[in-house]
Amino acid sequence: MSITERKALRESQARLAGILDSAMDAIITVDAQQQILLFNHGAERMLRCEADDAIGQSLDRFIPERFRNAHAQHLNDFGLTGLTTRAMVGLRAVSALRADGEEFSAEATISQVEAEGQQLFTVIMRDITERGRAEEQFRQVVEHAPNGMVMVDQSGKIVLVNAQIEKAFCYNRDELLGQPIELLVPQGFHTHHSADRDAFLKTPTAGSMGAGRDLYGVRKDGSEFPVEIGLNPLETEQGVMILGTIVDITERKRIVEALRRSQEQLGGIIGSAMDAIITVDEEQRIVLFNAAAERMFLFPSGEAIGQPLNRFMPERFRTGLKSHTQELGRTNVTIDSLGALALIFGLRSDGEEFPIEASISQLESEGKFYTVILRDITDRKRGEDEILRLNEDLERRVIERTNELRAANKELEAFSYSVSHDLRAPLRHINGFSHALLEDYGDNLDEEGKGHLNDMCAASQEMSQLIDDILQLARVTRGEMKREVVDLSKLANAALAELQKGDPARTVAVNVQEQLLAHGDKRLLQIALTNLLGNAWKFTSKRDEAEITVGRERKDGETVYFIRDNGAGFDMAYVSKLFGAFQRLHLTGEFQGTGIGLATVQRVINRHGGRVWAEGKVNEGATLYFSLPVSRT
Repeated sequence: MSITERKALRESQARLAGILDSAMDAIITVDAQQQILLFNHGAERMLRCEADDAIGQSLDRFIPERFRNAHAQHLNDFGLTGLTTRAMVGLRAVSALRADGEEFSAEATISQVEAEGQQLFTVIMRDITERGRAEEQFRQVVEHAPNGMVMVDQSGKIVLVNAQIEKAFCYNRDELLGQPIELLVPQGFHTHHSADRDAFLKTPTAGSMGAGRDLYGVRKDGSEFPVEIGLNPLETEQGVMILGTIVDITERKRIVEALRRSQEQLGGIIGSAMDAIITVDEEQRIVLFNAAAERMFLFPSGEAIGQPLNRFMPERFRTGLKSHTQELGRTNVTIDSLGALALIFGLRSDGEEFPIEASISQLESEGKFYTVILRDITDRKRGEDEILRLNEDLERRVIERTNELRAANKELEAFSYSVSHDLRAPLRHINGFSHALLEDYGDNLDEEGKGHLNDMCAASQEMSQLIDDILQLARVTRGEMKREVVDLSKLANAALAELQKGDPARTVAVNVQEQLLAHGDKRLLQIALTNLLGNAWKFTSKRDEAEITVGRERKDGETVYFIRDNGAGFDMAYVSKLFGAFQRLHLTGEFQGTGIGLATVQRVINRHGGRVWAEGKVNEGATLYFSLPVSRT
């Protein structure tokens, strides 16, 4: 070799050494025994070892121990075939070992050359630790994504799936990796899917597969379900891959279908509603005008759409309509044309005005809309006007009847005065003269004549008592009631004491329950108790062991008061006559009385808003009940 050739060789070797040392990748050359012959600066940085310390060492020093046994054969195989190892998605990366013991991921290319009769191998290594970390982060993001995610290579084979895909399609991921994506698509969609995929690979931009038509996924058991698929291209060293997002839209389609049915039903309800339903936008332009509105305003829906709402109101109501509608819509107020607000009228297409009732609600959906529900209240207004007229007429009649009643009361008072004074005088005269005859001329009369005079005296006294009872009956229906808390126990004891005082020879067992409190007019209730107890006292007069009980009890869910005796009783067949004036169920000769007492009791209790009734049995006594609805116990 000439000097020039040697010089050229040295310059070429120097340039090659410069290139090797400036390379960012690690470049290592070993002989057939894997002894390192060349170790560039990139290898020093990557493996954290100086070239002088590496030269002559075995390459196994930079290979984790678990991979060393098979390394020599692998190195020979790679050299012979010129294969390249790459850390591809879904494949394991090559592991290397730094001088300080740290393992890391790398990708490597290996080539074999023959120099001076020996086989040499050159390994070019690239540290892909950061890439692996990024790929792991990518895997974690995909794995924990809320939607199903699947990655497909250019041949349509699945290279990555996440947990949501397993859940949605009921496969284990090992059953999916390496399978064609068509496994997840119903047979009828294979052709469409392949065309979509091929077109997408030619134009790798984000998009949605199957836009404009329904797509379905197919589970492991063969069942189909609706899905939405989004596609995104990913540039990898293996070329463009497709990352697909698959969303199960079964629930969404159910909701959409339910919404569609609901809208159809709502449309049917609005169309068949008896009230007019009108929807307007913020500018008060009509966007909905139902059939009832057409009938109410005599205006076709097609022509009403786009018209201002005030087109259907009399001129005098149009000013400020927009602001009123907005304010009422916010508060959902109902405009009642018969309430405190001003009377509202609608306007038909033929110019007729009519009263309406309206409710307004506000809806925000891509802008503000107001729905007005209108009701024609012409008939109601006519009826209310008639009721008002009748009320006025009734009020007039009440005034007239009140005046007539006042006049009748005055006449009754005059009659009562006449009865009390004018009728009593002749009775007193009859009674007085009868007694005078008996006293002065009794010796001249036989027993029959004396009997007639005694009958006249008794009849005049009975007539006087009857007048008193009639006057009392008249008084209980007149006069203003003064309601207060009344102790009926005290009133009953007082009445019984007076009865005992008037008939001291009698012995009657009396039981009056304490604290019988009621709310009413004390004077009237005293009259009622006096009559009731007087009856009980009278009708027990023929009993050797007479008993009278006054108390209170619950009867048919109601609190009632009662006076019970063990006297003569009565036949329930005639109970309807018991409370009538002048009605008697016993002969006058058997028991004295005018037949006014129980009629007086009934009027007293009726004035209090209660009721009175009786139960009895002949010769077994009677019970008189009365209720006072506002009683306080």
